[in-house]
Amino acid sequence: MLSKEDNETLTRIGPSTLMGSLLRHYWQPVLRSSELADRDGTPTRVRILGEDLIAFRDTGGKVGLLPLHCPHRGASLFFARNEQHGLRCIYHGWKFDVSGNCVDMPNEPGEGSARRVKKIGYPCREFGTVIWAYMGPGQPPGPPELEWVHLPENHVFATKRLHECNWAQALEGDLDSSHVGLLHSNLNKDVPSFSYGWRPDGSYNTIGHHRSPGVETHETDFGLWVAARRPSRDGLFYWRATALILPFYTIIPPSGDSPLHINVWQPMDDEHTLVWSIEYHGGRPLTDDERARLGSGQYAHYGPDDALPATSEPGGRWRSKANRSNDFLIDREMQRTTNFSGLRGFWRQDRAVVESMGPIADRSNEHLGASDLGIARFRRAVLQAARALSNEGKLPPGLEPRTQRVRAVAALVPENESWVDRITALSGARQGEWVPAP
Repeated sequence: MLSKEDNETLTRIGPSTLMGSLLRHYWQPVLRSSELADRDGTPTRVRILGEDLIAFRDTGGKVGLLPLHCPHRGASLFFARNEQHGLRCIYHGWKFDVSGNCVDMPNEPGEGSARRVKKIGYPCREFGTVIWAYMGPGQPPGPPELEWVHLPENHVFATKRLHECNWAQALEGDLDSSHVGLLHSNLNKDVPSFSYGWRPDGSYNTIGHHRSPGVETHETDFGLWVAARRPSRDGLFYWRATALILPFYTIIPPSGDSPLHINVWQPMDDEHTLVWSIEYHGGRPLTDDERARLGSGQYAHYGPDDALPATSEPGGRWRSKANRSNDFLIDREMQRTTNFSGLRGFWRQDRAVVESMGPIADRSNEHLGASDLGIARFRRAVLQAARALSNEGKLPPGLEPRTQRVRAVAALVPENESWVDRITALSGARQGEWVPAP
């Protein structure tokens, strides 16, 4: 149970809120580089942490992120001319460079008029395949060292999807291992429901047949381990440890040599979340077969026919045909005969249940159980971090880039051995080197 006050603090992420202030201390992923590929190309609307912004790439290839509305009379800079190293408002011609400086004001007399306009926008950096912005106070921390960002593109499969609920409500499903054996299951328990194949140790079968795992957590310098324990064979326990890297990155453990999965739960505003869903392998390119499976619509990514026609609105490329207005296209016959949920695709199953709670669920009425330990610890961690930052000026965990060099891990561990020690030993992300689960 979460009090109404705590729920408000957790879910409201505007500029003047406690949680919004916390989130702004981290670098924010804005766009994949490929989404803003052309120099002097069409500006792109984005919404991050409750702010409407415009992103553009200038003549020299640099990226700017400015408020959507021109500071003169409020016209939208989406309609601006992207020309000669800057974005020029079509209303009166005021022009801004990527740093947010007003560099020209053709409707005003005097050469110094533009310099009197307050600088706007946020500093951006582009590395790997991502454009990042820092929206917080003071000097930004070092750039993120999340493994997938620094891998070659052929090691990565990435898509996005729009969730119509707040960021915490969307993220919490990744910290809940017990739902996997139910929501994502088939009625035929001999069919693996959420993986690419069987492992010799029977771990997929373990997850499908043991629906009430033991859940433990461990706080770290990057955030939190949330681990689920299921009995396996020969006195061993099968542990799956999900990494929560603050503020909103969750890494799901692989099985064998399959790719890792990371979700980026980017808050657009209080009631919308843009989810970056990414599969990656640290040691090799993804195979054609893996890419085909990931793009089939059965797992965490849209299939070829799942998205609505793209619009230029924030998140407008990532809306799905299955949504609340049509009950996510639930198939009751499939629910009766073959599929536990009646919903096709993990992404659709997850979206349906979290959005069915409403954009901001009333957590004062919920009843958490032992399997919800990871969710309770996540809420506590971010609420404590937000209040410590506000009251004491204490910087939150996960800002130090080196702490982000981590992989989620699945491992077989003897009963008398520490899962924390085993997971920690296996979890280091070393670019170009892959350590599969034993």
